[in-house]
Amino acid sequence: MNKNIKRIGKISLKALLLIALTEVIALVSRLLFVENLFGEEYFSERVMNIGYTVFFILIFNSLVIAIASHDYTAKDKYLAQAGKGKFLPIAKFVLTSIEYYIEIACITLVSLILPTSFLYGFVAKAFFGSAELTDIKVKLYTLLIILPLMFVIDFLARVTVAKKWYQDSRKVGADSEHGKKKKIPPALKSVGIVAIVYCAASLVVPWTLPFFISIYNIGGGLGYLWIFLILVTLAFITFISFYIRAIFKRKRFIKKLRKYCADNSVRIFEINRPYRSIFRLKAGYDFSIEKEGIEYDCKLLAGVFPGSPMVLSDKGNGLTQITVRVFRAELFHILSKFDFAFESKGKKILIVTPAPKRMFSSTHGEPPRLADTGEKIGEYTFCTARGFLGSIDRNCL
Repeated sequence: MNKNIKRIGKISLKALLLIALTEVIALVSRLLFVENLFGEEYFSERVMNIGYTVFFILIFNSLVIAIASHDYTAKDKYLAQAGKGKFLPIAKFVLTSIEYYIEIACITLVSLILPTSFLYGFVAKAFFGSAELTDIKVKLYTLLIILPLMFVIDFLARVTVAKKWYQDSRKVGADSEHGKKKKIPPALKSVGIVAIVYCAASLVVPWTLPFFISIYNIGGGLGYLWIFLILVTLAFITFISFYIRAIFKRKRFIKKLRKYCADNSVRIFEINRPYRSIFRLKAGYDFSIEKEGIEYDCKLLAGVFPGSPMVLSDKGNGLTQITVRVFRAELFHILSKFDFAFESKGKKILIVTPAPKRMFSSTHGEPPRLADTGEKIGEYTFCTARGFLGSIDRNCL
């Protein structure tokens, strides 16, 4: 009984700390933003308060992730009970956890007790303009807007954390950190990073506003469209640059491969569409070479994004994980699955070029572990571009 009371008290304290930190970071961010506007009134009061509301929600989301990520009791419970990275088991775990309900109960209680002008004044002004913040109707309507939104954000953030727990548990050497002593507690460090990121953003954004306002004024009524198009163009250029890099690296490998075969009297068969696998894998293998009577049938794979790890399984399938970040804060993950299995009479070789910074292999249903070039993954041998040329030269594939 005492143990349960202590646990509820601890969770409640964390929830109160969460709402307090969110309010403090949001307040400091607003002050920094206004201070650096140089007295210029670029937007109406309502638009400014809508921006403050969005920023508040983002801060709340980041802090939930930062604090929940280091709840090792909940982590061990999740891995023991649910243990799968799929949405429905995770959602069920979150919706049946006492931590979630105590947290939303504490947030609701604090929101009812404290004045709206103290907690969510910017939300009320965003939706109700110059309405009297002490009006009970304004308070209720404001809470009906912000609280459900916070509960949904809290739920989705916890789902994100549980997915991360599952992914970490699948890595070799992913030992639990809560038994290790560190100078700075991991939760405190994560909260500090969140505070620094959002406060830094509040300092930087005002300096960029004159540029965007100028574009808006030049573009007349289509100003916002021009701003949107510029941002989309920059994002597209960044995205496509990774594919251009991949094409150049693949081209360099093909050139070195042809030169090596020509210099060492190694027979190379036609390379079938060597750049296609950068965008989409095709069935079968891409080319074959024959050296000293041994045939090597090779399939080309591509790790387009250097920071996105790739996992290859002995079952003939794999996946890549693309992480979208703002500064060092992870927003979400995109998992992309693919099949690379093929039939051949020769030795089956998988050549990953370009290769991501981290490659993993999974055999016999075991958790993924870091893979080295030349490693056997079931029927296949994994190689990087350089590793393949070196292994062929030494006859060690």
